[in-house]
Amino acid sequence: MLFTVEEKKGTSMRLYLLPALLVSVLTLSSCGSGQPSSSVNEGESTSPSTEADIAVLMMGNSHTAANGLPALLETLLRNNQPTQSIMVERIPASGFLIDHADSSSTLDNVASGKWTHVVLQGQKYSQSFQIEYPITGALTLIEAAQNAKALPIMFPEWAQINAPQETDYIHNIHENIALQTGACVAPIGYAWEHALTINPEITLHANDGNHAVLAGSFLTALVIYETITGHAAELTVPDTSFDISESQQIFLGQMASYAVANHPACEYSN
Repeated sequence: MLFTVEEKKGTSMRLYLLPALLVSVLTLSSCGSGQPSSSVNEGESTSPSTEADIAVLMMGNSHTAANGLPALLETLLRNNQPTQSIMVERIPASGFLIDHADSSSTLDNVASGKWTHVVLQGQKYSQSFQIEYPITGALTLIEAAQNAKALPIMFPEWAQINAPQETDYIHNIHENIALQTGACVAPIGYAWEHALTINPEITLHANDGNHAVLAGSFLTALVIYETITGHAAELTVPDTSFDISESQQIFLGQMASYAVANHPACEYSN
């Protein structure tokens, strides 16, 4: 059985209405580990070629790369923030945050000063809950982003299939990092949890039970979109270029907004 999303820090629970589903209207606040990974190599970093109103640098492992997540996020931003210039790029190398923090080219890229947001995925966590992995990589990257006047956004992954207890565990690891640093935490795991609770028939996990199918990556992008912009993911315009039905895009937008409403992403900011 999946956990239900709980009330947090005075934020009231909201219910949304969809045909045959429970869903809502909300006010919004803005602001782990993919187990497969490879080391980050020097020189494999990307760098922005131009400044943009919203310039997002993403890094992590296969969870950030799968299904073209950065491109999904960029499309959401372009479609729904038409007056803003947009750029979303990903560090090409795949690795945990400790690996990325050990890459001088990545640190130089973060320090370039051209990013408005830096999305950090790939904090190691213990599937047995018995091992406490260091958070030094995350702390180093958050500090570099903040020194460059970029907003760091932690990306806690969703629970693996049939392991719902991971949702709180993974989110709390990232929340602890945010409490130390003032970073934001995109409540991605809670969006997945709520979507699967409301509609158990929806498929978000890939066959390995760990990674995302396109719908799962799209839900993830919606949560990050709302975290970055403060604009309701539930109000984003469905895009027919995505291989996701319009009704499912609307549903996933509502699930993203529900998660952000009940777990405000940037409540840790100083």
